[in-house]
Amino acid sequence: MKIDIEGRDTACLDSLHTIPRTSRPTYVSVENVNEAHIALLAELGYTSQKAVDQQIIHARYMGQPDLLGNSGPFGDAAVHLSGGTEWVDAPTVKTLLPLKDRTATGEGIWYDLHGRLEGDPAATGAT
Repeated sequence: MKIDIEGRDTACLDSLHTIPRTSRPTYVSVENVNEAHIALLAELGYTSQKAVDQQIIHARYMGQPDLLGNSGPFGDAAVHLSGGTEWVDAPTVKTLLPLKDRTATGEGIWYDLHGRLEGDPAATGAT
């Protein structure tokens, strides 16, 4: 589930509390990486997380109007700030804060926070 509701991301993410854990999506992505989102994802059971630099993804699709603005890979395929696709725990993501918000040329940088629901058979490949 991708959450990007300009200013209402936290409320949408928080609404997952009303859904039984067994019915929650395996993967969640929310715009902006901040302490509140990291903690809320972990509280909801999304203890494996990735911070994804959306500026890199945006730059990759410049000149390709059909793809410009897409969020890039999702779930296990999303690329963490480390450059790999590995998942890390919430405290590790928190150590990355504050994230840089400008490039050397002054362009804005934005990030998405991805979470994987732990204990979900879909996340482990089990059936």
